[in-house]
Amino acid sequence: MMPCQTFRGGVICYQLGYWIRDKRGKIWHFEWHNYLGPTALSINSEEPLKRIPGEKSPFWEAVTHWHSQGKRTVEDLESGKSWAVWDDEPLKTELSSK
Repeated sequence: MMPCQTFRGGVICYQLGYWIRDKRGKIWHFEWHNYLGPTALSINSEEPLKRIPGEKSPFWEAVTHWHSQGKRTVEDLESGKSWAVWDDEPLKTELSSK
C-alpha cells in the first residue's frame, strides 16, 4: 500500500523509500514522487533530510540518471531494501546531432 499524507487542500501519495549509490560510493535514501521528484531521506528513517543536498551533490546526478534510464530497481530480499539501479553514461538530450 502506498503511504499518503494529507495537507490543507490536498493529498500526496508516494512510494516508500529507495536506496541508491552515487558514483563516489555514497549511499543515499530517497523517495520518489512523479510530480514533485526526489526527496532525500535520512538513512535511519523515512524522514526528509533537514538539509537538501546541494545542486552539485552526486545525489542529483545518480537520481537524474536513474530517472532518465527508466527507474529500474532491484529488491534486496535479505534487507528488504529497494535499490535504484543506474548506469554512469552521458545523459541523453532531446536535441540530436546532425
